[in-house]
Parts: sequence; C-alpha cells; structure tokens
Amino acid sequence: FEKKLPDLTDEFAAQIIPTAKTIKEAREFLLENIAGGKEEAKLQAMQNAMTEGIASAVDLPVPESMVRTIGREEYGKKLMELQATGSLSPDMIQKLTSEKIVQDYIQKERETFEMLAKASIGIAEILKLENLELPEEMLQQELAQLEAQFQQESPGEDLDTDQLKQAIRERCETKVVFEWIEKHCTMEYV
Repeated sequence: FEKKLPDLTDEFAAQIIPTAKTIKEAREFLLENIAGGKEEAKLQAMQNAMTEGIASAVDLPVPESMVRTIGREEYGKKLMELQATGSLSPDMIQKLTSEKIVQDYIQKERETFEMLAKASIGIAEILKLENLELPEEMLQQELAQLEAQFQQESPGEDLDTDQLKQAIRERCETKVVFEWIEKHCTMEYV
C-alpha cells in the first residue's frame, strides 16, 4: 500500500489555504492557528482552575433550586450546540427535553453543578468584597453581540432580553473577577 503525497508547491498551498499565495504563507497560517489553539486551551484551563478554586473556598450548602437552574441551563446549552451542528433533528431535540431526561442529566452531573453554583456565589462575594464594578459598555457590547448572533441564527424568533441580560451580566461579572484574580494572585502553570 503506497500513497503519493502532493508536491509542496504554491498551487498546493492555494488549495489547502485559499488565502495563501505561497507555501510559506500557508505554513505560517497553519502555525498561527496551532499557536492560537494552544493559547485558547491554556486560557480555558486557567479559567477552569479559577472556577474550581473559587468554588472550593465557598463552604456553605448550595440551594437545590440553584443546582437545578444551572443543570437546566447547561443541558439547554448542550442541546443548542447539537442542534447548531445539525447533529439532531427538531424531533430528537423535542424528545430530549422531557422532564425525566433532564432530571437524569442533572442527577448525573450534580457535583459539577454544585461546584458551578458555589463558584457563582464566590464570584458574587468577590465582586462585593473587592468593590469591583462592571463597566456598562462591557454589558452593552456583549448584549449587542449576542443579539446580532441570535438574529443571524434564529431570524424572526423572539428573544427573551431579560434572561439574556442576566446571563450576560453573570458572564461579565465572571470576566471582571477573573481579571482581578489574574492581576492580584500568583498563578502557576503546570
């Protein structure tokens, strides 16, 4: 069994990376994408570590309603991702939203949702104790960005702006706290 690889020419570069005019440009583009992926993975690992660290510092019972709310939100996100990729038909999505399946998912992932709930409580406490402020422009920018994305993906559908504003506020609060932690704490990458 033998496979012949194409010659590394400028024509081949244009085939694999349409914007590349030379093999050198294609190589640089690919290397930048790989480096960007590594940076993104590093950032995600750092955010996960901060979330877990904040959650571990919160020593109080989490309200059951909070665990269920987070569980439902996370389940909804997973379904939306699957729907966006075309992995599931609308009928399958409908079947997967049954109360029993959602409750089973929440029970299976309970520890994760309790950790996320504790992290949310901890983030709110850090905001309060450190007098951190959310820039209004950050909130407006995020809202405009998500509204535009929603209109592109779901034209003609109504958007629950109150729920969206709350989700954006929580995301921005988390960003502000993570930035504060990065500035005021020592982090070690292992």
